[in-house]
Amino acid sequence: MPARLPGIAFGPGFALQGNAVEFDITDYGLRLVTEESFDGAPPWSEVSLSRRGYTGMLLEWPGSRGRYAISVTDRAAIGALTAARPAAAADHVSRWSRLVWLTLILALLAGFVFWQYNLIADWAVPGTPAAKGAK
Repeated sequence: MPARLPGIAFGPGFALQGNAVEFDITDYGLRLVTEESFDGAPPWSEVSLSRRGYTGMLLEWPGSRGRYAISVTDRAAIGALTAARPAAAADHVSRWSRLVWLTLILALLAGFVFWQYNLIADWAVPGTPAAKGAK
């Protein structure tokens, strides 16, 4: 039985600021009433999921008339969506999360190396001019 969830839809046929809608999620994907019936029933493999802020989620997919998106901010709906989406879609979100953390860690490490390059050079190669005191 599909779960019906609330959200705000954007894309062809919807208002610029979005329209409040209810959409269904199934094992196949999601269903939403759109101008083109095919556009409103993408499989999970075509749906891109991303977190928005601390309490939101955005679902995006391509359609024949353009890109569609649904913004979900209701906590219960996000919980149901998180539980219902297949592992492939969940991996997409977790991959981006890992990429962001990895980028942050590498940037901090590069900043530390740039900031402390003299101490690192002295430690790595004790006979460098920095270790002897450049004259």
